[in-house]
Amino acid sequence: MIDAQDISIECIRAQAAAVLGSPQTAEEWLAEPTLALGCRSPATFLETAEGFQTVSDLLVRMEFGVYI
Repeated sequence: MIDAQDISIECIRAQAAAVLGSPQTAEEWLAEPTLALGCRSPATFLETAEGFQTVSDLLVRMEFGVYI
């Protein structure tokens, strides 16, 4: 059975692939620590709704070149 978290993870994967150019690059990015997330990997944020939003917001900022 597919649950809401599975759907959300797929949405983040699709968003990352669109921003980064390929599913493979997206998977690598999700697994690697990033300075923008306190040197934690984006995947570690995908256990909560707040974490999903944090990763999605970061991807939007990356897409539009907004780094703060």
